[in-house]
Amino acid sequence: MINRLRQREKVRHILNKIDEAHSFQKRRIRLMYRHVPGTEADYYRLWFQPYSQHASMVLNHLIFEVDESRVKTNSLSELEKRIRGCAAKDYEKREELTPTHNQLEDETESGGGYLPPKSNTDTSGQICLRPKTKPLVSVVIPTHNRTEMLRSAIVSVQNQTFQDFEIIIVDDFSSNNTQEVVQSFKDPKIKYYRLLSNKGPGAARNVGILNSHGIYIAFLDDDDEWLPDKLTKQVPLLENSTTDFGGVYTSIMKIDAVSGKTLNLKRAVKRGNLYSDLFVINCIITSSVLLKRECFEKIGLFDEKMQYGEDLDIWIRISKDYKWECLSDVLVKYRCHQNQISKNLSLLIRSNEIRIEKYKQQHVALTSKGYSRHYYDLGILYCLNGNVRKGRTAFAKAIRLTPLSRKPYLGFLLSLLGAHVFKKVIEIKNQ
Repeated sequence: MINRLRQREKVRHILNKIDEAHSFQKRRIRLMYRHVPGTEADYYRLWFQPYSQHASMVLNHLIFEVDESRVKTNSLSELEKRIRGCAAKDYEKREELTPTHNQLEDETESGGGYLPPKSNTDTSGQICLRPKTKPLVSVVIPTHNRTEMLRSAIVSVQNQTFQDFEIIIVDDFSSNNTQEVVQSFKDPKIKYYRLLSNKGPGAARNVGILNSHGIYIAFLDDDDEWLPDKLTKQVPLLENSTTDFGGVYTSIMKIDAVSGKTLNLKRAVKRGNLYSDLFVINCIITSSVLLKRECFEKIGLFDEKMQYGEDLDIWIRISKDYKWECLSDVLVKYRCHQNQISKNLSLLIRSNEIRIEKYKQQHVALTSKGYSRHYYDLGILYCLNGNVRKGRTAFAKAIRLTPLSRKPYLGFLLSLLGAHVFKKVIEIKNQ
């Protein structure tokens, strides 16, 4: 414990030195850091990347091994000296400090963080930390072992009628040829990052956000596609909106990933203050969203503890400070298939439990209906997962919150028939 405190004190001392040249960037980093759990040095190392060329250049050049109890660097004094030197000189004159990909790969092999791609280099083998011109929109695509779907997702972005964008692909530790697929596009707009362990979609999106340069940030899941006019219609709407609007979302079409058949449409109809509505039901699909960058600077990033439902969590947090615009046009193809995260019942249960606990006070203050809805959904998940006892408990809580609502009673009675019958009834209902 003593060594851990000493190491953290050294890191804080170095960060105080950075303040002399990077006080504004550090304030933004600390503002976002307090919203996301994790090891302190790891987040400072990662989050300096998009806001400070000099600091990120140095911090990425040194070895960082981060776990729950220790932080190691090649030389803390060397780190301090390099940061001071970088802060005093222009970036173009300090290119010799920019690490090559091979250096980064060797140094981060056993630690946390991510790797830029080998293809994202100039002719001298140096990584291009920032483009010379900043795009208006940054498109963040997290991916994990879905190369064919990813290919279609990338093509759908490239085919946009609005072309002022960059594509940031974050590989969440895929075990297949994802990097080769991305590099096969040979598109200078594409930036590729690979996580060194599987951290989930929230962490992958966070890396994408923090390495983005656009005024607006859009998300696209690797199993979804955009229609060609999506950005063309969204960007002007957000540009012409007032300062109290933070994002815009669109209608989507659900399609069967195997047959390509359209299953149904999910219309975007609600605009303005959605804070209360989102506690009842999530009306915003992640792949349809375009957000102002300032939203993340104000409210922080995705909660990495939540492996599912992290999108609803951040929409709620954004809605507390910003309003939403919506487009009724169908501009996204949302693929339904068996490998979706939403098919993992254990993840769904855990994420729902975290969300209920996290927003308990807000639910009670806003509406019992919204709180009851979450317990009802949790009861269904418990029963589908075979735990009918916990399912009945969740249904009972939903009944107490909304005694006049019919669905919790039906769920409770159905759970008395056992998990097998419950699953069969739900399957028939979904058909």
